[in-house]
Amino acid sequence: MNWKPEHTLRGYATSPDGGEITGTNLRWYSDRDGFLGTGNTLNARITTDANDCSGVSHTITLQATDSRGVVTTTTRHLSFIVVC
Repeated sequence: MNWKPEHTLRGYATSPDGGEITGTNLRWYSDRDGFLGTGNTLNARITTDANDCSGVSHTITLQATDSRGVVTTTTRHLSFIVVC
């Protein structure tokens, strides 16, 4: 059974010429769930398999676009373990 508990994601990005990057210029993605939302802080629902006691891994990507349209990404690998 898949369920989607809420997790808070936080990210920060700056541009050498334009300062802090915020709002819709910060986009969050999961390799399992696709587009999650925008902003520096996001309460995202991330899929977990409640029947898989070995856990579920996600690659979360934060994409930042500056005022010139330059895009930079960073990724983090997260593992969620269901207590069985």
